[in-house]
Amino acid sequence: IDNVTREAKRLLRRDGLFGFSLENLDLSLDYKLMPTTRYAHSPGYIKRLAVKYGFHIHRMTPTKLRLEHNSPVDGWLVLLRII
Repeated sequence: IDNVTREAKRLLRRDGLFGFSLENLDLSLDYKLMPTTRYAHSPGYIKRLAVKYGFHIHRMTPTKLRLEHNSPVDGWLVLLRII
C-alpha cells in the first residue's frame, strides 16, 4: 500500500481525498500476508504512511469488511486528505 499511497499523493490536488478499505492487523507488524492470500495492515502503519506522504487521516472507521467462512473479517474504512 506504500506505493499506492505515494501515487495517490502525486495525482491528487490539495484537499484531495484518497479512500480505501483494508483488513486489520492486531500484531506489532506493519502488514502481513494472511492465509486468505490477502494482506492485513496495522492502524499504526497506515498512520505512518499518511504522515510520510503528506496526508491527514480524515476518517479511519473500524468495520466488518466481509464474511470469510461465515466469520466476519475486521477491517478499516480509511479516508485520507492531502494537507
